[in-house]
Amino acid sequence: MEMSGRTTRCRKWYELNLAGLRLRELQRAGGPGAALFGLCLWRIPGLLGVRMPGGLVFPAEVTVAWEVDVEELEEQDDLVDLGFRPLGAFELPEFSGDNDTLLLRDRDRTTYCQVVSARVKGESGYGLSFESYLAGEPEQLLKTVQSWKTSPLDRPGDFPCQCVRGPAEDVYEAHREWVASFGGELVRTTWDHFFDACVHDHRTLMKHWAARGVYVEARPHLVRKLLKEKGLRQEKREA
Repeated sequence: MEMSGRTTRCRKWYELNLAGLRLRELQRAGGPGAALFGLCLWRIPGLLGVRMPGGLVFPAEVTVAWEVDVEELEEQDDLVDLGFRPLGAFELPEFSGDNDTLLLRDRDRTTYCQVVSARVKGESGYGLSFESYLAGEPEQLLKTVQSWKTSPLDRPGDFPCQCVRGPAEDVYEAHREWVASFGGELVRTTWDHFFDACVHDHRTLMKHWAARGVYVEARPHLVRKLLKEKGLRQEKREA
């Protein structure tokens, strides 16, 4: 994956198909009210085969990341107290909106922590997640989120995710206990490993959700708009 520059190698972008969301996914994203609203407006038409693209663009494959100065992002005192130290910070320009992610690793170097700040269509959001990888072929991602809004979509069985509400200390401790219950060796955290694993996981999950109909191919004008806003060029296809 390119860690700088403005040339994307991604060939396909998706939009979230609102009509493809399950009720529990709607509830995770917006609460009971959103589930009821979505049932009437999106889910029932979706059962009849209607597609309702949501307008936000997501890459089928992550190929560009821009490094961000860690000093520009707010320090998380509670994570520092838990022994987390920054590995770096980055932005992923192939997604709609603006996003900054502070990536940290714990004292044992077995757990990543992502602190994501996102701004999409004037709305700001914040997400905290802890991630560890079980060694093997392939490695297995174990993810704990502080809020289901960070990861509302159902994931395949080999991508387990749990939600633990509360302060970062409680979420981290719950993550460690959960990971220990799987047994096995954990992969050591590094900047390079994170991006290699992140690219692979994103590609796999997008294929899964596209096959389910949660994601549909993005409308071309939205892709062109995204590329223009982010100043991205597309890699030329070979003749």
